[in-house]
Amino acid sequence: MTTIIRRGNHPLMSDLTVWNGVVYLSGQVALDHAGADFETQVRAVFARIDELLATVGTDRGAMLTATVWLVNSGTFKQFNILWLEWLGEAGRPVRATVVSALALEGLDVEIQVSAAVPDLSV
Repeated sequence: MTTIIRRGNHPLMSDLTVWNGVVYLSGQVALDHAGADFETQVRAVFARIDELLATVGTDRGAMLTATVWLVNSGTFKQFNILWLEWLGEAGRPVRATVVSALALEGLDVEIQVSAAVPDLSV
């Protein structure tokens, strides 16, 4: 059996889990930017995803899946523009986007991703 690696353990969850060559991130939100404008929150979430993926030796180009939760359907078009800018030339993961309330006030977006991890010795 492959070892399960967990990082950033908190009382409710881990920041990420690696198993069988795939890293799974918990839903990322812009806690430090709660109440900020939508673009600021999205860019903060993208930066956090980049940071977490880097800790296990991978990056956004290896993303396999993404689930996006938006509080307001009116931000969908703006999100897509920011998403494409962030991805750049990287491959496109499969993605689902849902409009939903989030658990914490002042947050407008949450993103959960999985990505391939090239080296299992992380």
